[in-house]
Amino acid sequence: MRVLLVAPGELGEHGKEFFSFYSSLKKLRSLPSLGLCNLSAVLKRAGYECRILDAYAENLTAAEFRRRVAAFAPDAVGVTSTTPYFDMAAKTCAELKRMSPDIPVILGGPHVTVMKEDAMGLATVDFAVRGEGEVSIIPLMEALQGHRPLSEVPNLYYRREGKVVATKADNQGVDVNSLPMPDRADLPLDHYYDALSLHKRAMSMMSTRGCPYRCLFCEEDVRGGKYRARSVELTVAEMEHIVKVLGFREIIIYDDTFTANRKRTVELCEQIIQRGLTFTWDCRTRVDRVDYELLALMKKAGCHRISFGVEAGTERVRDILRKNITDTEIRNAFTWCRQLGIKTIGYFMFGTPSETKDEIVRTIEYAKEISPDIAHFCITAPYPGTDLYRIGVEQGYFAPGFWEEYVRNGGVEKPRIPYFVSDSLTRAELDGLLKRSYREFYFRPSYILQRLKSLNSVSEFLWNAKLVKELSLMAFG
Repeated sequence: MRVLLVAPGELGEHGKEFFSFYSSLKKLRSLPSLGLCNLSAVLKRAGYECRILDAYAENLTAAEFRRRVAAFAPDAVGVTSTTPYFDMAAKTCAELKRMSPDIPVILGGPHVTVMKEDAMGLATVDFAVRGEGEVSIIPLMEALQGHRPLSEVPNLYYRREGKVVATKADNQGVDVNSLPMPDRADLPLDHYYDALSLHKRAMSMMSTRGCPYRCLFCEEDVRGGKYRARSVELTVAEMEHIVKVLGFREIIIYDDTFTANRKRTVELCEQIIQRGLTFTWDCRTRVDRVDYELLALMKKAGCHRISFGVEAGTERVRDILRKNITDTEIRNAFTWCRQLGIKTIGYFMFGTPSETKDEIVRTIEYAKEISPDIAHFCITAPYPGTDLYRIGVEQGYFAPGFWEEYVRNGGVEKPRIPYFVSDSLTRAELDGLLKRSYREFYFRPSYILQRLKSLNSVSEFLWNAKLVKELSLMAFG
């Protein structure tokens, strides 16, 4: 059986993006779908012929997409989707059905996990898989081959006599150490990059799934459920493959909280050093899960950038968001990184329920005080399935069916993403504060001088020029 896995693209059409940040994202970063890489590895291990088609990274036109699909002639196609890019997934599924009405089209990814039955609202989707796809993919292929009934495939939605049927849920969580190394053989490797990377190309990976923390704005199932870490040996082996076989010198580690387990982080860094692996990497973690000694070891092992979720400049708002981090922990983390020469990215949110204008202004000032190398500001978005969204519905900020309406609209006259607005803090004010944050942080003379001093090459200058262009749109657009 030949299985095609697709990361959907615009296919030559340029629809509206989810946020202004997403419209800029493709210009600043392009990385593969690790979920598809994992599924491909599992399928190939089971003896299936599988190929990944990254229409997004390659910016394929509809005609080129059809040609590539026809050349492989798949027996089934899996399409991944996030909520922001669901429009592209829907267009991809429609294109597949136009080519071959009888081909089984399977939709998976974070959007299906959260929206569940609603994902079957597309007539061009035959099956929807929620949760971790590795649980369902082989049983589903066996069912399509007639070797077992569809009702035995876990975490599946399908139609029977015109009605959507849900099979039994399996929420145990995949044993991440039982999975093969993600399959990157079919990826367009030269199309992956990161504007903040020290090298022209960049590759991503994950060494853990899930997160031991429960912030208000995260959806547990989408983040991978309970925290599970891949062994140090398997993790470093994957790093070695990316560096020595695929030829990348930069790895973006997408773990939600890379340093959640300090002992494991120490062992991993020591293994990188002992094996003589030379590459740079970045990760995401929390300010309360680092210390000076650990950061120094990470730096020695090649870590050159860390992203921290600060979210707000006041403890009251951080407590609402269930961040449970202190001002001392925040300032220490950014100070230690600066002392060790590790670049930092700080994430900040505006518009948390009950947050005041003065508190948002304080967050802008706070960002300038702790001075990350890159600051990302956004308006708090109530993603489907999060506690934040449930609070918004309960308190009447938006209707229970907002996301269903958003998805079913198909990109035409989409409703605006809801904010937590009130009489004291309107949507227009939030939009204005967002622009103000980018102006005040990035266009300070001290920050501009700092960035100019840090430039080490012509290519770095060009990347920063691109970054300035995108930031100008956010600050003044």
